[in-house]
Amino acid sequence: MTQASRRNMYLGGAVVLLLAEAILLIGGKGALPVSGIALFLMFYAFSYAVKNTKTLAGLAFTFQIFAFCSFTMYFPYLFTNWGFNTKVLIVPSVQIIMFGMGTKLSLADFVREFKKPAKILIGTALGYILMPLAGLLIIKVYHFPAEVAAASSSSACAPPARLRT
Repeated sequence: MTQASRRNMYLGGAVVLLLAEAILLIGGKGALPVSGIALFLMFYAFSYAVKNTKTLAGLAFTFQIFAFCSFTMYFPYLFTNWGFNTKVLIVPSVQIIMFGMGTKLSLADFVREFKKPAKILIGTALGYILMPLAGLLIIKVYHFPAEVAAASSSSACAPPARLRT
């Protein structure tokens, strides 16, 4: 089977699953487990369909993330009821992910980015100005309880832990 025919097969399957998911959602059956499986398979099929294209290859990982996020939203008990408090896995998981991302960077990546200081400054400003304002807006719009609002706004506006005294 050629690469193009394999891509078309995955793309066709993804479109069929998209239509099936739309029918389930319109019919009010979106909460059924089959809907979660269809959503997972649809995103994964899209991932395989675009992974070897020149223009859309960068979206393959994004589709995989959508696939697994939708799977965990439909079947959360598979990821939470392991006989212990799974919240303790959050920090080590983030550390492993960040380490994995960092190992993909080379010195040339840093040199290329530091040649564009305006983008670094814009990103920093957005992180310290726009993100806290967006957090406050979300808190006000959704009327979160005081403890959630305090944690959200303080973590959004506070400097990183290494900078606190």
